[in-house]
Amino acid sequence: MVKDPLIKLESEYFWTLANPKRLQILYLLHKRELPVNKIAKTLGFPQANISQHLMVLRKARLLVTRKNGKKKYYRLYSNDVIRITDMMKREVNRLAGRV
Repeated sequence: MVKDPLIKLESEYFWTLANPKRLQILYLLHKRELPVNKIAKTLGFPQANISQHLMVLRKARLLVTRKNGKKKYYRLYSNDVIRITDMMKREVNRLAGRV
């Protein structure tokens, strides 16, 4: 059992990032805020599935929302998550011998 609460939070954060669909959502929202239907259409996944992933990302405080009428728009809470994923990409490429 992990005694350090910070390590537990870090592992939960990386667990959230470990899903390919959630990473695709984050990369898409890095450019602009979008409603769930546009995210689903752009990525080619069912809207219900995207909604579940958006909920996980919001619980992890990686996304925030803004309402405009009946639509809810999603955007990154901070671009720091993109910097982290960029570092992961570089490391994966290095390990794969692509650098």
